[in-house]
Amino acid sequence: MHDEAAEAVALQAGAPSDPVVVLFQSALIRARQLDKGNAQSGSLGNDFYILDIALWDDLGVKYPTRKKQWQGTLDELNKARNAIAHRNDDQLAKVKAGQPLNLRTFKKWRSSLHGAASDFDNVVGAYLKDSAAIGWQA
Repeated sequence: MHDEAAEAVALQAGAPSDPVVVLFQSALIRARQLDKGNAQSGSLGNDFYILDIALWDDLGVKYPTRKKQWQGTLDELNKARNAIAHRNDDQLAKVKAGQPLNLRTFKKWRSSLHGAASDFDNVVGAYLKDSAAIGWQA
């Protein structure tokens, strides 16, 4: 989604073959945190902010009751993933104290993030549509 959004923003500056557009698009994704680590609420927010999209603020306006749930799910999932991947037994014990790491928990996380992805797409798409209609300016 971030790649597509970066492309849409860059194309507002000209034709796809224009070297300036290609350079602009490359600059928009160059320092992307998503390419270096896990998708955490902070990294998602920072990466979309480069595109002038206040992702979490916009999600909070459009989906106020779900925003906090999505951020919590991302945080919980990343803590569990990191504890398991890095074989950190102390951190894993803390994660398990908060919720059991079983199929039910993973299905809950998957359901939450599936809804988040769809609603992220709605928010990013609306932003891009509005920015194209008024002429995007950072």
